[in-house]
Amino acid sequence: MLKCKKCGKRGFFLRLNSNGLCEECELHEKIQRKIQVEQAQRKKEELRQEALKRQQEALERQKELELRLKKEEEERAAHVQQIIEENRERIKRDLAVKEKAREAFDRQLVSIPVYSIPYSSEKTKRRAVSSMGEITYSRITKKTNFSKLGDFVVVDTETTGITLLSSKIVELSALRFENFRPTMLFTTLINPECPIPPEATNVNHITDEMVKDAPKIWQVMPALQDFIGAMPLVGHNLPFDLKFLYKYGLNVPQPKQKFYDTLQIVPTVLSKAKTKWDADLQERVINYEYSFDVEDYKLGTVCAHYGIHISNAHRSSADCLATGLLFARLARAKTL
Repeated sequence: MLKCKKCGKRGFFLRLNSNGLCEECELHEKIQRKIQVEQAQRKKEELRQEALKRQQEALERQKELELRLKKEEEERAAHVQQIIEENRERIKRDLAVKEKAREAFDRQLVSIPVYSIPYSSEKTKRRAVSSMGEITYSRITKKTNFSKLGDFVVVDTETTGITLLSSKIVELSALRFENFRPTMLFTTLINPECPIPPEATNVNHITDEMVKDAPKIWQVMPALQDFIGAMPLVGHNLPFDLKFLYKYGLNVPQPKQKFYDTLQIVPTVLSKAKTKWDADLQERVINYEYSFDVEDYKLGTVCAHYGIHISNAHRSSADCLATGLLFARLARAKTL
């Protein structure tokens, strides 16, 4: 007697398949397999749809990210462009202000009456600087009476070099100030009686042609002595100029005469940039980790800090005016 392995049905005429199942059980097995296949297919489709959904969401997120990055990049570019435009406008304004300041400086310089220099016919011998008396440079403090500083003479020279023994004066200026106002300008080119080195011309723009008909230094030194008298002397790096002037006949110091070197005064008012060694450039560069007022104590740099813009730097008359205006600003800062 045959028996179904699944349902246990028995019978002599029971028909079983190769797996020992009756027709009903076989049909049931087929239906179950079909259901399982359909379920597997549905699951697979669900997984595929879920994967597609995640992929689409990822693409959308990527697109959103790209759009956001593009927008941020455009905003950054617009911000950078705005900064560039603002800086361009600021630079234009600064240049315009500086140009106006230079024009005002020029107008002030040409408006100063020029002293008529009488030439001497008596040639004097050069003197050794070692015979020059000791000069003490005056300090300015809060106790200094500002109004008593207003009368002084600024002196400045342009030379063929910086070595005292071998260099000659090619331009000489002295500017008298009264109550901090420039009132009289003594200025002249000087014939050094030797060729002017190209490196000197590159700095002061004074050529051999310009000085060929100029007076000799000994011809103007007595007039300079009379122009200065015993008034206080002011200069930027004043010791340099005084040594040259003494060498060629200026009698300094006069009794009770005062001397003010703006190069010595500036460090007591303004801080200078610190530097550090740059291995790549193989030179010292500004260390911006520290704050400072000016990069250096050169006349042009310090004057620019105070809004004094020299139009013809390294010419003695312009340097005299700039130094006198600077001295007034420093004196005010020290006595406040």
